[in-house]
Formats: sequence, structure tokens, C-alpha cells
Amino acid sequence: MSRIALLSLVYVMLPARAAAAVVTVPDVTPGIEALRAGRFDAARDAFAAITARDTQAPEGPFFQAFHLWWRLVDHPEDQALRQAMEERLSESARRASLLMDTPDPADRQRGELFQGVSMMLDAQSQASRGVRFGAASLVRQGHKALSHLLETAPDSADAMFAMGAYNYYADRLPPIVKGIRFLLLIPGGDSVKGIAQLEQAAEKSRLFGAESLMLLAHIYSGAYEVDYRRALAYVDRAAARYPGSPLISLARADLLFKLGDLRESMELSGRTLGLVERGAGYAIELERALAFRDAECRLKLNDPLDAMTRIDSGLQRSMPETIEEKKRWLALWVESARDTGGLSPDRLETMITRLGIPDVVADPMRRRAAKVDATRSAPALARAEALHLLASGNTPEAIRRLGSLREHAPDDLRLRYDLGRILQQEGRMAEARPHLQAVAELARSAQTADLAGWALLRLGWEIEQEGRRGEALALYRRAATLKQFTFQPAALDRLARPSPAQPEG
Repeated sequence: MSRIALLSLVYVMLPARAAAAVVTVPDVTPGIEALRAGRFDAARDAFAAITARDTQAPEGPFFQAFHLWWRLVDHPEDQALRQAMEERLSESARRASLLMDTPDPADRQRGELFQGVSMMLDAQSQASRGVRFGAASLVRQGHKALSHLLETAPDSADAMFAMGAYNYYADRLPPIVKGIRFLLLIPGGDSVKGIAQLEQAAEKSRLFGAESLMLLAHIYSGAYEVDYRRALAYVDRAAARYPGSPLISLARADLLFKLGDLRESMELSGRTLGLVERGAGYAIELERALAFRDAECRLKLNDPLDAMTRIDSGLQRSMPETIEEKKRWLALWVESARDTGGLSPDRLETMITRLGIPDVVADPMRRRAAKVDATRSAPALARAEALHLLASGNTPEAIRRLGSLREHAPDDLRLRYDLGRILQQEGRMAEARPHLQAVAELARSAQTADLAGWALLRLGWEIEQEGRRGEALALYRRAATLKQFTFQPAALDRLARPSPAQPEG
């Protein structure tokens, strides 16, 4: 699950408050603010205190469940965590059902909201472990509670947020799953209506404006809507409301990276990382995610020496915990080590041991690393040193060194690309073009897909500046359909919108 998907759930639903509530409405603001800031231990303690103190309020167990859900994002295989989360959701729904029987209308609406949301999340968890009939029953009950809430309070922004999410995703199920849904009598969805409800909640909800924005960002950076620039606009609005949230900053940095706005992503992740490191109580996984984004930006901005330094610094502060995170860090290290000439079998084994990756996972990565290393013909360290000079502002010396290296390796595509992009950045288009064209035509393997993709974007950008957007679109389209090009969203963005900015990678 992406971080934006995570954030869309971290900003959880709070009930509308009434002055004459029968059951005390606890103040969950400190715990929510701790979640938003990435201080998860503080959030856990705050929600546990609410559960113990306000024994009839559904808020405490609901937020306890959400804290456990966040941990499950990184540890999906932990069945003890999952069972504990489902138990807390069940308790929240039980408490909410008691509120639905009270004479106070505000408490009844509050009960419907928490019963609906708790059951929907419980259903999601049960479905993930194959309990389809139990999940279907929960969905029906949760949907009924939220639907009734909207009937009695049609302007409820909180309910619009919850039902908007359901309507969108229920309509986006694969056809085979929709058939199962019919058999299980699960309510259908409406993606257009769902987005409209989320838009209304984003505009009007005092409590859930930011939550709706983050969920809309997730939707538009997903597999169906595919409009990353629009997704970024939603995150920007959320960041304007909560400028101190490192979680929103991380989500924004991730989107900027995918759009190819590498320097802005690097500056944001580095700045936010510094704030988290100097602060207290932040989750270590948040710090590690920011360190990873910072290091990857530096690598993709063609400074592998700096990236290696940042990788080592990040791992010294804390080690990744899950297999998936360990694989991401190892893949980043392999690419950086390759581009600095340090991808030897001994160093690779040292890093595998350091990360604690088992052989069954490491063996395919060993084979890929050996294959990738064999594609490099020019002295990688000399190239990395020239690129570091470029990053430091010494462009003439960088060009001189890269040109000298190319004399000894005239067919090296990486050298040709580096020369082409630097010459283009210097405004020397006629000299840059042959290098970029050669890379765009010859880079066909998985290891060189990023070179080809960026070369196509640069060639398209050059043509577009001459007023020939139609010809540029053909190049952007090639980049957008290039398999294994990391920055396909950047190509799609240029297809959708003219951009005066030169590509960065």
C-alpha cells in the first residue's frame, strides 16, 4: 500500500459533537495530532487512556484499532496484530450500537458513524485473510448504518467522507469480485458519486477536509484515474492546512519523485528528515522512509557518491524491519554501488548480512546484481566522481572528464546519456542531441530503461520548446509506455500538460 493510501486512513473519522450527548464524547485531538505527526507511541497511549476512562465511548477502541492497523501496513504477516485490531474494531462497533439505542439524536448519529466505519474496516481485514462471508456480513451492516446516517443527516460531511470512499472502491472491484459481491448481497458502488462525495467533504467538512484530500490524492495516483499532478494538488492543499505534518510532507515528496520533480522532492524530504531527527517521539520508520526518499533522489539526480553516503547514514541510525523494506534498501544500495564501482561480490554479501536478508530472498538479487554489473564498461568510480563535480557546480571539469572517459568507452550508453543531458542543460542542443538520440534508440534492457525514458523526455522537451508539441507528444508517449521506466508518471504528466521545465533525471 502506498504512503498516500496510508495517510488517507491515518486521518480517521471523528464524530460531530453535541452539547447534550448522553455518553461523554472524549477529546481525541491529542492522539490524532500525535498520529498526524508520526508520534505513534504517544498516540497509542492517548487512545488507551480514552478507552479505559470513557468506558461507553466507541472512540477509544476505534483509534486503538487504527494504531494497530498502521503497524500492520509494515507487518501484514503478523496475525496477532491483526486479531488484536479486529477485536478493537468489534468493541468499537459494540459500543457504537449502544449509542444507536439512546434517545439523543446526536448520540444515535454518532453511533451510526462509528458502527459503520468500524465494521467496514473489520470487513477489510477479514477479507484479507479469506473470511469472505464474515466480511460480507460486516459490509452489509456497516453500509446500512452509514446509509441511514446520510438519510437523517444528508449534509453530514463525515458520512460523505466514509460513503465516498466506499462508493468509489466498491465500483472499482474487478468483474469477478463484483460477481462474488452480488452472490454475497454486498451493496454496489458508484465511483463518480464517490469522488463527488469526497470532493464535498474536502470542501465543507470541518473535521475531514484534509482526510478527504489525502484520499483523493491516493485515488488520482492509483491505477484507475492516473493523474499524478492532480493528486499532488490535493496533497498541497492538505499541506497548507497542516504545514507541520511530516507524514504529509513524506507523501508530497513521494509524489514529486514519481513526477520527476527530483530536486524539490530531495529538498523536502531532507528538510523534513532534519526536523524529525531533531525532534522527539517520532516513529523510527517515518525517519527511515524520509532518509530513503532523500537518498534515492540523490541517486536519480545522478550523484551516486552522495547517495551512498546517505544510505550508510540512514542505515546507521536504524535498520529496516520487514523483508520488503530490506529489499528496497538493498536494491537502492546495489544501484548506487554499481554506479560508484563498488558492487563487488564481497561488498554485496556484507550488505546482505548487514540487512539480515535470508538467502531465499537474497539469491535472486545476487543474480540480478551480477548481471547489472556486467553491463557497465566505463570506470564507474571515475564517472561518479565527474558527476559529483557536476552536482558541486564544476560543470566544465565534469564535461571534460566524461568526454575523456568516453574516448575509452565510446559505446557506453550511460556516458552518452550523461554527456547529452549535461550539454542540454548548458544550452548546447546540437551537441546534446546525438547522444540523447542514441540512448533513446539503443537502451532496451531493464537496466537501461530509465536512461531511455529520460532521453525521450529530454528530446521531447527540446522539440516542445521550438513549438512542435505534436512531435514532442510522440516521444512522451514512447516514454510513458516504456516498460520498467521508473518515471512513467512524469511522462504521462508531460503528455497531459505542456511544461517549460527541463526534465531533471
